[in-house]
Amino acid sequence: MNGVVMTNKDILVLDNVDVMAEFMVQRFVERYEEALSARNQFVVALSGGNAPVKFYQMLATDDKIDWRKVHIFLVDERFVALDHDDNNYHLLHVNLLDHVKLPEKNRHYVPIVDSVVESARQYEKQVDDFFETSDKQWPQFDLIMLGVGLDGHTASLFPDSAELLEKTHRVVAVETSHANYQRVTITLPVINNARHVIFYVSGAAKKEIMHRIIDNADQSLPASHVAPTHGTLTFILDRFAAQSC
Repeated sequence: MNGVVMTNKDILVLDNVDVMAEFMVQRFVERYEEALSARNQFVVALSGGNAPVKFYQMLATDDKIDWRKVHIFLVDERFVALDHDDNNYHLLHVNLLDHVKLPEKNRHYVPIVDSVVESARQYEKQVDDFFETSDKQWPQFDLIMLGVGLDGHTASLFPDSAELLEKTHRVVAVETSHANYQRVTITLPVINNARHVIFYVSGAAKKEIMHRIIDNADQSLPASHVAPTHGTLTFILDRFAAQSC
């Protein structure tokens, strides 16, 4: 599956997480340059988890980016304090944001307030205000970077969840038995409206689920519903995650 281009899918298999991170930095810079040429800003939504940590650390050392022209949003967030180890923004802060000159106004994180529903409402307002969108309009990110869970979830869209069917909101609260925490997530129509979507997945534990997503397009899995309407879809995998594909 190494470097093979499938229908509407670019699948790249790389040797290990270091090579993945190097390649992802290169792809990030390419999309950044493309966006600046077209719109003079680069707007991305990034994910948490262990897989992208090396990428964030490498990206923090890249000198080709003018961070004043970058806006970073979160794909999803756990409903825990901003300084909690399981908070995605905290992970992003420690591994990337603490080391680059990204203006505070360009950092778009999920506020942790009295309830997860209110957090989702406030984050949706941030998205709407930035993109100037409203009901049944979808913001268009230049790049959305996603992971995949062992159950096939992506963002915080879980199998058999009502949130997976959301057709109106750009951001929703997630209260589910599938996860340890309540969550806030962007919705599938937002993901599928992006100019570029990249799945970034590593580790042998993910090989079976990636086989079901890539080779079988298993529609019981939320990640299989990611199909950008006008944009590109890329899978960046290490050889362990790609073993069954």
